Amino acid sequence: MHRSSFRAFALALGLIAAAPAAAQDLTDADAAALGQRLDTAEMQVAQLANTLALPNVDRADPALIPVQQTYAAELEVRVTQLEARLQQLTGQVEQLQHSINQSRDRLDRALNDIEFRLVELEGGDPYATSGAVTGGEYPQPAETGGAGGQPINVIDGQSGAVTGGQTGLDGNVRVDPSTGVLGTLELSPGAGIGQTAALPNDAALAAYNSAFSLLQRADYDNAEIALTNFLAQYPSHPLASNAHYWLGETYYVRGRFEEAAGAYARGYSAFPQGASAVDSLLKLGMSLAQLGQRTDACLTFNQLDREFPNAALAIQRRAEQERLRLACP
Repeated sequence: MHRSSFRAFALALGLIAAAPAAAQDLTDADAAALGQRLDTAEMQVAQLANTLALPNVDRADPALIPVQQTYAAELEVRVTQLEARLQQLTGQVEQLQHSINQSRDRLDRALNDIEFRLVELEGGDPYATSGAVTGGEYPQPAETGGAGGQPINVIDGQSGAVTGGQTGLDGNVRVDPSTGVLGTLELSPGAGIGQTAALPNDAALAAYNSAFSLLQRADYDNAEIALTNFLAQYPSHPLASNAHYWLGETYYVRGRFEEAAGAYARGYSAFPQGASAVDSLLKLGMSLAQLGQRTDACLTFNQLDREFPNAALAIQRRAEQERLRLACP
């Protein structure tokens, strides 16, 4: 019986030793609270160990057998209680550690995105990196085709290329069940890129700048709505390339990577030579990586190199970092 108790004590002590190690990355307040509770459990286990270390009595004495059995039973109960408490504390440590890891991942993504944008703003394309515009000459969007209501492959299954074509505005990247190709977009009839803007340029500029001001204020929900409305009204406007990109950003910063990938893919496929084409292609690859689509993310980064060999240094550097992180072939 005492050998069983010693084994239980050894297990309990092992759990005590493991719990502080698992909690070392917790915040100071959480670590201090858990540390106090673990210290109390350690003291109780130490008291039990000291008790078991007392000199052995004559176990052959029949008069002591009932006492020994009662004493051993009490020890077993106390050990079981301590083990349960230690397991509970260990579970709490693991939950807190998981929560902290998630927070760190979100923070890392946000910091990386901010760093990328800051470098971009220091010397990038005024259309691709700045939001508000004042008018003037705009680059013309590429003419695209495609029948309304038909799926268009964004990532070709044979070449791995992000293809051009008419795209819808629903924000979802899907897999075509007939081909198994990732990145197929469902199209809404009448949502073609070739439509003509219905309102004057001044109204379009005002709508775009209003949407971008919401983005600058980190009002991502309303920025998403405003940019979606802009693209619905002005699908072929020269600023539509930017609008697709910034719409993708409203999703990306909120962790909605599938919708972000859809926005970036539509922007690139509709405007493959547009102002934000290279930015959209980069962030498409990053979104696919966040979705666990490593192969397609690598294909996207490879196409970025092929299509934009003279891209800004910040974009090339970020694409290379992503390739290394994903161990792309």
